[in-house]
Amino acid sequence: MWWWTDDIEVIFNLWNDGGSTSITISNKTNKTIYIKHDECFLIKNGRVIDYYDNAEYSSSSSNTLGSSLKGSKLYNSKNTNNSNEILSVFSKQISSETNKSKSINRSDKITLILPPNSNRIISGYSLQNNRFSDCDVKSTPFRRESNRDNGISFNIDNTPLDFRILLTYSFQDNFNDKKIFESSAFVKHFSNWLSNDFIIYKEYKECENDRYVESKSYFKEYSPLMYYIKYTNPVGKH
Repeated sequence: MWWWTDDIEVIFNLWNDGGSTSITISNKTNKTIYIKHDECFLIKNGRVIDYYDNAEYSSSSSNTLGSSLKGSKLYNSKNTNNSNEILSVFSKQISSETNKSKSINRSDKITLILPPNSNRIISGYSLQNNRFSDCDVKSTPFRRESNRDNGISFNIDNTPLDFRILLTYSFQDNFNDKKIFESSAFVKHFSNWLSNDFIIYKEYKECENDRYVESKSYFKEYSPLMYYIKYTNPVGKH
């Protein structure tokens, strides 16, 4: 999905398992745009979901610096007490080791800066976690039924899922002149497919003179206006 104003361009590619709500926003002007991250929302069936995550996450890593000696080099042929020598060398080796660790804290920025004529991605969430089901739609269709006809269509009044996105931005970092971009969409159709009919494989060569043929998978029904949900058919369901 693609929307634009005089200031910004917004691209919303749903195609992903569960539906992606990440947004690519472009600054079409020659001035810096400031995005108020804590006032950017996904509204799904009336429920507000913040694009801004104020939680703080940390990750840490550590390593040990030092050297080790092979057992054959620890023995002294002139010493009859080899065990004691091994222990003494080993204790010295431990004392020479050094441990280093680091920790990195990460959290969302409350203000996202968008320089002139640039773009950035605002990460989102899965639009839908569970599949739709209907008694009139086969969950495991035969190959000849694996198409759009094995499904149901909706309109804005009876859709099972509608959503809106709201983005707040300004040309001033104090947000005195806030602008709000808003767009909406809804699910108008769903259908069930066999995985072998939904994903197809094609052979190709990287170069014309290659001896070997490569194989690559493709989605038969790809569109940025659609998404899919992988599922396993429950026991006892048709």
